[in-house]
Amino acid sequence: MSEQYIEQRKEFEASFKRYTKIVDSEQEFVSPSGIYKLKISKYGNGDEVCWNYSRGIVSKMAGGKILADVKRNIGHFWHNWVEHPNGNEYLLCGEDYQGYSVVNLTQATYQVYFPDEGYQGVGFCWAAIYPSPDKLMLAVTAVFGWLPTRFCFMIFGSLMIFLTKNLVVLVI
Repeated sequence: MSEQYIEQRKEFEASFKRYTKIVDSEQEFVSPSGIYKLKISKYGNGDEVCWNYSRGIVSKMAGGKILADVKRNIGHFWHNWVEHPNGNEYLLCGEDYQGYSVVNLTQATYQVYFPDEGYQGVGFCWAAIYPSPDKLMLAVTAVFGWLPTRFCFMIFGSLMIFLTKNLVVLVI
């Protein structure tokens, strides 16, 4: 991750501390394997006119070990579980609204992708993803800058390689 992104995240983390969990906003989701769970909560600051933040904490069902604590800079916390043919189970989500994150639940690793365009506020803003039946392709709905909603397909490689140049974009 670039130094610029690390600094941007430090500023976000400081801002996030001013927010509190919104009462009754917590939702819990269990992975298809039943091994992992994700608790999503929204955060707000009643004193400020702002958009809400959200937080997803993914952990093992047995024992409760936390694998990732994803603090997101917008209230909508999209996510999807993928049991990949490579033998790993993943949680796909996004800590930044202009990028995406991959939690390899099997290996307990976390990667973030943030595009250079995001620094100008025109990154590809993922809204939802839908894995193909074979789990090798992702259908993604997103907004790019202020353009209409986009629908694209992305190859989901076995090594968590971010193949953003292989997008086929269709306007809905």
